[in-house]
Amino acid sequence: MLAGGRQDGRPRAVLTVDVEDWHQLAGRAVGRMGWDAPHEEFVRQVDDTLELLGELDVRATFFVLGMTARNHPGVVDRIAAEEHEIACHGWAHVRAWTQSASGFRRDVEQGLAALDRLGIPAPSGYRAPAFSLTKKTPWAFGILAELGFRYDSSHYDSPRIPGCLPAFEATPGPVIELPIAVARIRGRRLPVGGGSYWRVLPRRLIRNAVSQLAVEPGFPVLYFHPYELGRAPLRLTLPHGSGAKVRARAAWKTVRYNPGRGRVSALLTETAERLQLVSCKEALAHVELARGSTPPRRLIALTPANERSSHDRSSTVAIAGGPGAAEGQQTLEIGST
Repeated sequence: MLAGGRQDGRPRAVLTVDVEDWHQLAGRAVGRMGWDAPHEEFVRQVDDTLELLGELDVRATFFVLGMTARNHPGVVDRIAAEEHEIACHGWAHVRAWTQSASGFRRDVEQGLAALDRLGIPAPSGYRAPAFSLTKKTPWAFGILAELGFRYDSSHYDSPRIPGCLPAFEATPGPVIELPIAVARIRGRRLPVGGGSYWRVLPRRLIRNAVSQLAVEPGFPVLYFHPYELGRAPLRLTLPHGSGAKVRARAAWKTVRYNPGRGRVSALLTETAERLQLVSCKEALAHVELARGSTPPRRLIALTPANERSSHDRSSTVAIAGGPGAAEGQQTLEIGST
């Protein structure tokens, strides 16, 4: 876990928002004509999100998707004007493990360029779409370091993520990992960091699990999306003449994503009363301060050495055996090569 601390007597948790247009991504997924057009519903969802955070008097980190920033530059401007941290979510919301190393770099660079065109300073943090930095993407951390990122928040130790990496620790080096909150209940992993889990899990379980993680050494990271914090029900509108398959897929998206949305804002409000919610930037400052005299540690069990490519070995993220690695495996050390 990461070294943490307190400021106003309450334990801390990190609050993040993935800024992606549900209508855009859902439309692409179902094959909607004109899916890439701007959607006004998204603007209202962001307005609701910023209004809620203003009422709670908290500052969060917003991981902004490049193609969403292109369609809604005013949204990004408003997030920045309200003094929230802006970080990078790539460009096209394509899972990293489906890309080559060069394709991943290109997607991240496009996302950075979209923010730069809006006058946003070079962001310190990155989050992969769908938490998709896995055992299939050992090259990703080196690329993030080369692009100047100071932290990543793509790790979610969830059983729903194929090839998910084991738990991270903060470590000296160019990139620090801020993992999403995961509880251990009766020896099993239970994702409690936000998203769909906050829509379906019992409220008491979420409250107790997040509060417990926050009092341990570290910063549990919470994540949400504007569509989860928006007030209006989700509805994927379709142009006239859409086929039956597209209409069926759109209906399923509506059925899947609407239930439980109303409880997310209320549960986040309760959480803000119990915990001090901070941005990744604030958490990172404490981690870097605490790690100053700490020697490098090993982390992230990866694939066996004989399955690694030459690109893995030449990455700026050094891969070396170390204490705590399973026999025949390697560990990833985020540090100098």
